[in-house]
Amino acid sequence: NNALFCYEEILMITPDNLHIMNKIAEIYYTLGKKEHLKLAKKYFSFVLMSQESNTRALWGLNYTLKALQAEGSESEAEQQTTKG
Repeated sequence: NNALFCYEEILMITPDNLHIMNKIAEIYYTLGKKEHLKLAKKYFSFVLMSQESNTRALWGLNYTLKALQAEGSESEAEQQTTKG
């Protein structure tokens, strides 16, 4: 979380720095909880809107979407077990 805080502080100083946005997205992805994955998705998407050829952001978004899909599958499974 300290790294995330530091990168967010850098982003406040240089708000158009796409490299820093990508780093923040990667940190959110690494944290892994659903709310963090959603933020990672937003950051990766923003970077890709500005730089369509950013391969790192594209791969990051791909993995983030897969993780969110897996989170959804786990949530559905939990709901079914609590109903049954």
